[in-house]
Amino acid sequence: HAYGSVSLNTGRYRSNTHLNNTSHSLKLGLDWAAAERLSGSLTASSDKNLAQFNNRTAAGVVETVKNTQTLKQFDAKVALGTVTRLTLEGAIGWRKRHYSADLYQYLNYDEKHGSLGAKFRASGALALGMAYRSTKTDYPNVPLGGSAEILATRLDRRDLDFTLDWTPTGASNVYLRLS
Repeated sequence: HAYGSVSLNTGRYRSNTHLNNTSHSLKLGLDWAAAERLSGSLTASSDKNLAQFNNRTAAGVVETVKNTQTLKQFDAKVALGTVTRLTLEGAIGWRKRHYSADLYQYLNYDEKHGSLGAKFRASGALALGMAYRSTKTDYPNVPLGGSAEILATRLDRRDLDFTLDWTPTGASNVYLRLS
């Protein structure tokens, strides 16, 4: 099953024409299944829009320079045992965020993540899962304590996720994750 969506928007300002902006959102995906018990998905997306103003200068004035945020993402998931009580699952992904304004460069990041786990279907309405998840995030433009020096920072995170997916009725679903 292949799918996609595209959204184009334009924003125009009467008094602040320097903030005029054209934004987009693009998403492509593929859900697949093969060999009875093997399935997965691939998704890719790209978004670009005018970022929210949230920085204040030392004098307390809100910063109003034009700043666009670009977010790109790719994810791949695979599951073995989809129609059985026990399913093995794996996922990898990549996400990158970039801001155009110099003042926001410290918020740019490049992230890679992956997980490997299992899900046990206790009943038609209840599934319990456990997975190991690793995330590595690089912030290439972190300022060093008020100086002009720039530092590259890497965050490594490892989680053990416990999940509960319960569908008490066809109209409701409860999903819990404890990491």
